[in-house]
Amino acid sequence: MLLFCTLAPLGDALAKILGQTVALGPLIFIRFAIQVIILAPMALAIGGSWHFSGRFLTLSAIRKVLQITGIAIMGVALQYMPLADAVAIVFILPLLVILLGWAVLKEDVSKERLLACVVGFIGTLMVIQPSFQEVGFYALLPLLVAFIFAIFMLITRFITQENDVIKVQTVNGVMAEVLIAPALLIFKDGSVPLFDFSTISSDKIFLLISFGSVGTFALLSMT
Repeated sequence: MLLFCTLAPLGDALAKILGQTVALGPLIFIRFAIQVIILAPMALAIGGSWHFSGRFLTLSAIRKVLQITGIAIMGVALQYMPLADAVAIVFILPLLVILLGWAVLKEDVSKERLLACVVGFIGTLMVIQPSFQEVGFYALLPLLVAFIFAIFMLITRFITQENDVIKVQTVNGVMAEVLIAPALLIFKDGSVPLFDFSTISSDKIFLLISFGSVGTFALLSMT
C-alpha cells in the first residue's frame, strides 16, 4: 500500500498533464495497452493454466468497469481541481478499504484503527469544504473515486486468492481494451471529442508510456 500511495499521485499528475490535451478515451486505452505489454510476457513466463472460472471472469469484468470508471472520473476531477486537493481527498482510500474489510470481510480491526478512519474521514471533509466552495460538485468526484476503488480493491482480494496476480492484471488489461476499443472505432472520425484519437501526438509518447507504466506498477502494488 505504501508503494501504491507513492505511485498513485505520480500517475494522477501525469493524468492531469495529459488530460489537458489528450482525449479521455484514447488516454485510458493506451494506459491499459501498456499494462498488457508490460505484464503479458511476465504472465507467459510464469506458465501454468490460463483457465479461469466463470466467477472469476464475472468479477473481473465488474472490477474492470469500476477501474475504468474511477480513472475517468478522476480525469474529470483533475480538469477542475488542483492536483494536491484531489489527491488529498482520494487518499481516504486506505481508510475505506479498512472499513470495507471490517464490514464485509469481517476482518479484525482494532478500535484504534477504526478511530483513525473516522479522524481521517473528518480530515477529508475539511479538504472538501473549501474545494467545494471553489469548484462545486467537482470537489466530490475524488471522494467518489475513492469509494469506487475501495470496492475495486475488495473484489481484487477475492479474485487474487485463487489466481496469480500477474495473470489477473494481464487478463484485466485485455478486458479494458475490449471494452474501450469499440467506442474508439465507432467514433474514430472525431465526432465525439471524448474518443478523439487524433489528440495523440508523437510529443506525448514518453508521457503516455510513463502514465501507463506508473499505473501498471501502482496496480500491482495494490494487489
